[in-house]
Amino acid sequence: MPADPFKPPFHHAILNARSLTEAGRWVGLSQPAMSVALRKLRDQFGDELVADVGGERRLTPLAQALRPRVRRLLRDVGDTFRLQIDFDPAVAVRTFTIAAPEQLEIMLLGRVIPDLLRAAPGVSVTVLPFTRSSSANAFETGADMLVIPQRFAVEGLQSRVLMTERPSCMVWDDHPGFGDEITPEHYLEARHVAVFERPGPNAQLDGPSRDLLDARKIAVRTSLHGALPNLVLGTDLVATASSWLLQHFASMMPLKVLSFPIATSPEPIIAQWPPHLDHDAAHAWLLEQVVRATCEFL
Repeated sequence: MPADPFKPPFHHAILNARSLTEAGRWVGLSQPAMSVALRKLRDQFGDELVADVGGERRLTPLAQALRPRVRRLLRDVGDTFRLQIDFDPAVAVRTFTIAAPEQLEIMLLGRVIPDLLRAAPGVSVTVLPFTRSSSANAFETGADMLVIPQRFAVEGLQSRVLMTERPSCMVWDDHPGFGDEITPEHYLEARHVAVFERPGPNAQLDGPSRDLLDARKIAVRTSLHGALPNLVLGTDLVATASSWLLQHFASMMPLKVLSFPIATSPEPIIAQWPPHLDHDAAHAWLLEQVVRATCEFL
């Protein structure tokens, strides 16, 4: 009987389970059989791989290096067996996993996913958090697609430009100091709310625009872009973030968006995906939904 392509191999189980007994349950082997399998792996690599230190399971440096590679290979095998030549969203049952920074997740949740779920009632979507150093790792943790600023692109992978962003400012409609524009002088005099992140809302800012951003008087810091509208509402604070994100907030609350005081260049936002999905009809459909929902921001 052929091996089940969706059952993890014993290599993966040994490197990821909390114990050899648990690893055996994952793959349907007894504890003695798993002990034999571990001994063969140790002989093959000339390394202990897994050791018991003070009652705690520890992986050797070689095992730690092997674990993401085995996980990636296992995922590629699974995705190969799930590859779809045809995809009918009306009847499909599938989970799509997207990784995106928080501000882009707001866009995905608000613009892409509602239409996607209406078109494909059997489809589910998971949006994973994205950190600025995790582009390549996101695929190893299960992402089918990244939606990220171009500066975080994974080298060598295909990508599609979805939209562009540039920084703007957001204030309360009844802000006492601003009308329909904000000058560099007013920007420096104002109090600001900022999101904890370095670099700032657009890492491509440089020269005078970067200097202006760095010289802000920050009165409030938050960890979430989603908190910005509630912090600005009813105050004299100024928020600086992606223009399309601030426009989204202003469409729902008494807030207004002003141009950043100094001209800036737009930054592309892209979609990227692993090579094994290049010819997958379901992935092509997902990309089409994301492109359609974001193209107006180009």
